[in-house]
Amino acid sequence: MTYEYAVTPACPTALPGDAINCTAATQYCALNGSTGIHEDVWRRQTAPATTPWQVVDQVCTGNGPPPISVQQVVQDVSEYERDHMPIPVPNVQPANVAIVNLPVLVSVPQPGPQTMQVQQPVPGLLVATPTYTWKFDDGATVTGAGLPYDGTDPRVDPGHYASHTYTAAEAQASVTLTVTWNATFTVAGQAFTIPPLVMPPITTTFSVHEAHSVLVSGNEP
Repeated sequence: MTYEYAVTPACPTALPGDAINCTAATQYCALNGSTGIHEDVWRRQTAPATTPWQVVDQVCTGNGPPPISVQQVVQDVSEYERDHMPIPVPNVQPANVAIVNLPVLVSVPQPGPQTMQVQQPVPGLLVATPTYTWKFDDGATVTGAGLPYDGTDPRVDPGHYASHTYTAAEAQASVTLTVTWNATFTVAGQAFTIPPLVMPPITTTFSVHEAHSVLVSGNEP
Protein backbone atom coordinates (compact mmCIF):
# COMPACT_ATOMS: atom_id res chain seq x y z
CA MET A 1 0.00 0.00 0.00
CA THR A 2 1.05 3.60 -0.66
CA TYR A 3 0.34 6.50 1.70
CA GLU A 4 0.41 10.29 1.45
CA TYR A 5 1.07 12.55 4.44
CA ALA A 6 0.25 16.18 5.27
CA VAL A 7 0.63 18.49 8.26
CA THR A 8 -1.76 21.26 9.36
CA PRO A 9 -2.21 23.37 12.52
CA ALA A 10 -4.37 21.47 15.01
CA CYS A 11 -7.45 23.62 14.45
CA PRO A 12 -11.02 22.25 14.55
CA THR A 13 -11.83 23.11 10.90
CA ALA A 14 -8.40 22.56 9.33
CA LEU A 15 -7.99 20.05 6.52
CA PRO A 16 -4.86 18.94 4.61
CA GLY A 17 -3.80 21.72 2.26
CA ASP A 18 -5.45 24.49 4.31
CA ALA A 19 -3.56 27.59 5.44
CA ILE A 20 -5.87 28.04 8.41
CA ASN A 21 -4.45 28.83 11.86
CA CYS A 22 -6.03 29.30 15.27
CA THR A 23 -5.12 30.58 18.71
CA ALA A 24 -5.43 27.11 20.24
CA ALA A 25 -2.72 25.73 17.92
CA THR A 26 -0.27 28.51 18.80
CA GLN A 27 -0.89 28.37 22.56
CA TYR A 28 -1.12 24.61 23.12
CA CYS A 29 2.60 23.85 22.93
CA ALA A 30 3.63 26.68 25.27
CA LEU A 31 0.97 25.68 27.82
CA ASN A 32 2.30 22.13 27.75
CA GLY A 33 5.99 22.99 28.22
CA SER A 34 7.01 22.73 24.58
CA THR A 35 7.69 25.12 21.69
CA GLY A 36 6.28 25.65 18.23
CA ILE A 37 2.79 25.21 16.80
CA HIS A 38 0.52 22.31 17.64
CA GLU A 39 0.01 20.43 14.38
CA ASP A 40 -1.95 17.44 13.14
CA VAL A 41 -0.20 14.79 11.07
CA TRP A 42 -2.59 13.47 8.41
CA ARG A 43 -2.38 10.30 6.35
CA ARG A 44 -4.41 8.76 3.56
CA GLN A 45 -3.96 5.71 1.40
CA THR A 46 -3.41 6.47 -2.28
CA ALA A 47 -2.91 2.95 -3.67
CA PRO A 48 -4.35 0.51 -4.44
CA ALA A 49 -7.34 2.74 -3.54
CA THR A 50 -7.70 6.27 -2.18
CA THR A 51 -9.10 6.59 1.34
CA PRO A 52 -10.19 9.69 3.35
CA TRP A 53 -7.61 11.72 5.31
CA GLN A 54 -7.13 10.69 8.97
CA VAL A 55 -5.15 12.28 11.80
CA VAL A 56 -2.48 9.77 12.83
CA ASP A 57 -0.31 11.91 15.13
CA GLN A 58 0.06 15.36 16.73
CA VAL A 59 3.35 17.22 17.18
CA CYS A 60 4.68 20.60 18.26
CA THR A 61 6.80 21.99 15.42
CA GLY A 62 7.88 25.19 13.77
CA ASN A 63 9.78 27.17 16.42
CA GLY A 64 12.28 24.61 17.70
CA PRO A 65 15.98 24.54 16.84
CA PRO A 66 16.82 23.57 13.26
CA PRO A 67 17.44 19.84 12.69
CA ILE A 68 21.03 18.60 12.59
CA SER A 69 22.05 17.21 9.22
CA VAL A 70 23.56 13.74 8.87
CA GLN A 71 26.64 15.39 7.37
CA GLN A 72 27.08 17.55 10.47
CA VAL A 73 26.62 14.57 12.79
CA VAL A 74 29.23 12.53 10.89
CA GLN A 75 31.67 15.45 10.87
CA ASP A 76 31.34 16.13 14.61
CA VAL A 77 31.59 12.45 15.55
CA SER A 78 34.66 12.10 13.32
CA GLU A 79 36.34 14.92 15.25
CA TYR A 80 35.42 13.28 18.56
CA GLU A 81 36.87 9.98 17.33
CA ARG A 82 40.12 11.63 16.22
CA ASP A 83 40.55 13.24 19.66
CA HIS A 84 39.85 10.09 21.69
CA MET A 85 41.53 7.17 19.94
CA PRO A 86 44.51 5.62 21.81
CA ILE A 87 47.98 6.41 20.46
CA PRO A 88 49.76 3.22 19.28
CA VAL A 89 53.21 2.32 20.63
CA PRO A 90 55.07 0.15 18.07
CA ASN A 91 57.49 -2.55 19.21
CA VAL A 92 60.29 -3.69 16.88
CA GLN A 93 62.46 -6.71 17.77
CA PRO A 94 65.46 -6.65 17.67
CA ALA A 95 65.12 -3.07 18.84
CA ASN A 96 68.30 -1.51 17.41
CA VAL A 97 70.26 -4.02 15.34
CA ALA A 98 68.63 -6.57 13.03
CA ILE A 99 70.50 -9.41 11.36
CA VAL A 100 70.44 -10.22 7.66
CA ASN A 101 68.28 -13.29 6.91
CA LEU A 102 66.74 -13.29 10.38
CA PRO A 103 63.15 -11.98 10.84
CA VAL A 104 62.41 -8.54 12.27
CA LEU A 105 59.30 -8.81 14.46
CA VAL A 106 56.83 -5.91 14.69
CA SER A 107 53.90 -5.59 17.08
CA VAL A 108 51.70 -3.07 18.85
CA PRO A 109 49.54 -3.47 21.97
CA GLN A 110 46.06 -4.35 20.69
CA PRO A 111 43.40 -2.16 22.35
CA GLY A 112 40.59 -3.94 20.54
CA PRO A 113 37.41 -2.20 19.38
CA GLN A 114 36.75 1.11 21.12
CA THR A 115 33.18 1.73 22.32
CA MET A 116 32.33 5.29 23.36
CA GLN A 117 29.16 7.07 24.43
CA VAL A 118 29.03 10.34 22.48
CA GLN A 119 26.79 13.19 23.65
CA GLN A 120 27.36 15.85 20.99
CA PRO A 121 25.92 16.78 18.56
CA VAL A 122 23.40 14.04 19.45
CA PRO A 123 23.65 11.20 21.97
CA GLY A 124 24.78 7.94 20.39
CA LEU A 125 27.22 5.03 20.46
CA LEU A 126 30.53 5.12 18.59
CA VAL A 127 32.24 1.76 17.88
CA ALA A 128 35.65 1.88 16.17
CA THR A 129 37.88 -1.04 15.14
CA PRO A 130 41.60 -0.66 14.23
CA THR A 131 43.63 -2.13 11.40
CA TYR A 132 47.45 -2.03 11.23
CA THR A 133 49.79 -1.65 8.28
CA TRP A 134 53.60 -1.87 8.59
CA LYS A 135 55.67 -0.59 5.67
CA PHE A 136 59.40 -1.32 5.62
CA ASP A 137 61.87 0.96 3.86
CA ASP A 138 62.69 -1.72 1.26
CA GLY A 139 59.04 -1.75 0.13
CA ALA A 140 57.78 -4.78 2.04
CA THR A 141 54.39 -4.45 3.75
CA VAL A 142 52.83 -6.58 6.48
CA THR A 143 49.50 -6.17 8.26
CA GLY A 144 48.09 -6.93 11.69
CA ALA A 145 48.84 -6.00 15.29
CA GLY A 146 51.51 -8.69 15.49
CA LEU A 147 52.90 -10.33 18.61
CA PRO A 148 56.05 -9.67 20.64
CA TYR A 149 58.52 -12.55 20.79
CA ASP A 150 57.05 -15.32 22.96
CA GLY A 151 59.54 -18.14 22.43
CA THR A 152 58.12 -19.40 19.13
CA ASP A 153 60.84 -19.56 16.46
CA PRO A 154 59.70 -17.28 13.61
CA ARG A 155 61.79 -19.32 11.15
CA VAL A 156 59.86 -22.46 12.04
CA ASP A 157 56.41 -20.77 12.22
CA PRO A 158 56.66 -17.60 10.10
CA GLY A 159 52.91 -16.93 10.30
CA HIS A 160 52.98 -16.67 14.09
CA TYR A 161 54.30 -13.09 14.05
CA ALA A 162 54.06 -10.00 11.85
CA SER A 163 57.62 -9.98 10.50
CA HIS A 164 59.95 -9.15 7.65
CA THR A 165 63.39 -10.49 6.74
CA TYR A 166 66.11 -8.32 5.24
CA THR A 167 68.46 -9.96 2.72
CA ALA A 168 71.13 -7.24 2.76
CA ALA A 169 72.78 -5.02 5.33
CA GLU A 170 71.54 -1.44 5.81
CA ALA A 171 73.07 1.31 7.91
CA GLN A 172 69.63 2.81 8.59
CA ALA A 173 66.53 0.74 7.96
CA SER A 174 63.02 1.68 9.07
CA VAL A 175 59.45 0.51 9.42
CA THR A 176 56.40 2.79 9.51
CA LEU A 177 53.20 1.86 11.31
CA THR A 178 49.88 3.28 10.11
CA VAL A 179 46.73 2.64 12.16
CA THR A 180 43.32 3.08 10.53
CA TRP A 181 40.10 3.14 12.56
CA ASN A 182 36.85 2.07 10.90
CA ALA A 183 33.80 3.16 12.87
CA THR A 184 30.02 3.30 13.00
CA PHE A 185 27.88 5.72 14.99
CA THR A 186 24.46 4.51 16.12
CA VAL A 187 21.77 6.98 17.15
CA ALA A 188 18.10 6.18 17.73
CA GLY A 189 18.62 2.70 16.32
CA GLN A 190 20.13 3.93 13.04
CA ALA A 191 23.80 3.25 12.24
CA PHE A 192 25.95 5.68 10.24
CA THR A 193 29.34 4.80 8.78
CA ILE A 194 32.08 7.21 9.84
CA PRO A 195 34.84 7.91 7.28
CA PRO A 196 38.03 5.91 8.10
CA LEU A 197 40.31 7.69 10.55
CA VAL A 198 44.00 7.35 9.60
CA MET A 199 46.28 8.09 12.53
CA PRO A 200 49.60 9.91 11.97
CA PRO A 201 52.19 7.30 10.86
CA ILE A 202 54.91 6.33 13.34
CA THR A 203 58.39 5.41 12.04
CA THR A 204 60.96 3.30 13.90
CA THR A 205 64.58 3.14 12.69
CA PHE A 206 67.23 0.47 13.19
CA SER A 207 70.28 -0.96 11.42
CA VAL A 208 70.67 -4.30 9.66
CA HIS A 209 74.02 -6.09 10.03
CA GLU A 210 75.61 -9.12 8.47
CA ALA A 211 76.28 -11.99 10.86
CA HIS A 212 79.94 -13.11 10.81
CA SER A 213 81.41 -16.37 12.00
CA VAL A 214 84.01 -16.11 14.73
CA LEU A 215 86.71 -18.73 15.20
CA VAL A 216 87.48 -19.51 18.82
CA SER A 217 90.75 -21.20 19.65
CA GLY A 218 91.23 -23.32 22.68
CA ASN A 219 93.49 -25.97 24.18
CA GLU A 220 92.60 -29.59 23.94
CA PRO A 221 92.26 -31.19 27.38
